[in-house]
Amino acid sequence: MRSRLIRQSRGLRGRFALALAGMVGMFAVALGLALALETGLKRTTDAILDDEVRTSRLTSQVALATLLCRRYEKDLFLNLGDPAQVSAYRLLWEQAHADLLAAIAAFGVAQPDNQAQAASWQDVADQYGLQMQAILSDIESGAITAPAQANAALAPFKDPIRHLTDSAQAVAADAAASAEAAEAGLRERLVRTFWIIALVSGLALAGALALVLVLPSRLLHPIASLHATARRFGQGDLDARAPIEHDDEVGALAASFNAMADSLASRAQALEAQRQEAEAARALAEQGRLRLAEQLAIIQDQRSVLRELSVPLLPLSDGAMAMPLIGALDSARMLMAQERALAALEHQRIRCLLLDVTGVPVIDTQVASGLISLIQAARLLGAEVALVGIQPDVAQTLVQLGLTLEGVRVYRNMQQGIETILRARPAAGLR
Repeated sequence: MRSRLIRQSRGLRGRFALALAGMVGMFAVALGLALALETGLKRTTDAILDDEVRTSRLTSQVALATLLCRRYEKDLFLNLGDPAQVSAYRLLWEQAHADLLAAIAAFGVAQPDNQAQAASWQDVADQYGLQMQAILSDIESGAITAPAQANAALAPFKDPIRHLTDSAQAVAADAAASAEAAEAGLRERLVRTFWIIALVSGLALAGALALVLVLPSRLLHPIASLHATARRFGQGDLDARAPIEHDDEVGALAASFNAMADSLASRAQALEAQRQEAEAARALAEQGRLRLAEQLAIIQDQRSVLRELSVPLLPLSDGAMAMPLIGALDSARMLMAQERALAALEHQRIRCLLLDVTGVPVIDTQVASGLISLIQAARLLGAEVALVGIQPDVAQTLVQLGLTLEGVRVYRNMQQGIETILRARPAAGLR
């Protein structure tokens, strides 16, 4: 009895069962290796993504806080003639500088490997803060009264703080690039896992074929057919399927292989569809970005043209210019007029500016305050601003508002103003 069982175990069924057991074992090993590889890759990628995203966020906060400091610094310098504005912008600058120091400290704690970078940023931010505090003290004491003086005092520290912003943005860009590379690795992981399984499947089928070579000839053809189908599938023919010729163990193996092939083919199709969708979305995003860049360039050009046309500057002589203002004046246009006038006074050595308001239909409290601020700022730069063409209704409105133009030269029209200035050239310092 025992000898008969041994002979049966060595028969066709035992050998076929041994081949199937070997194949299943290799499949199990392959799946285990694939899962272990996938799990390790996922953990590593997640850690890289978390670190790079945190780095990008912290460095972006450093860059943003630096830009806010520069913005409030410029606003403070441009409003030195208004103590209330100076106080308000000083508070905003101090808060932005505190945020900058906090962002640098957070970056140093979160990134131990970048302590040298954090220390460099900290040193630049500290020096910048000390110099700004010294400038603010000089402003309070009256030692600094003009934007040019404040800019000159801060000039040695502008390049270091600008380098801080650029380096923070560069670190953020590097972190974003690393995160993108990690995401690309995640997408490639499924493809690698598929090829590992396909390779091990081919090896398993080859081993099974070698084990059953001694089986009767009726089993050789279906096994050879199954092996050929697996080879085609491993070479990229995802439509390859094994024929089921017999309703036996070999037929069941072919059916199992076909089910696995269907599952892998479905996954490959899904991955290809996702890849195509991602490529299409990337192309649309790139097109949108290009269109947006073109529109922004057009808008910038239009703004520059409108800026030049809305507030023109007309030279009268080497030291005198006229600025005709036509139409309603809002806060934005008044600020533009102040910036252009002060820039001309500073860079072109203008000593007299005729501000023609003949074409301004209404001058309210806000516009009058802006004109007075322009006149006071011009005086600080050593120049004189004269008003030309105040209409009767505008003059009546100014009287009703209680606004006076004490110490300001006023001319009836542009001709009178030009003639007066040209006659008084030696007194005005004109050539």
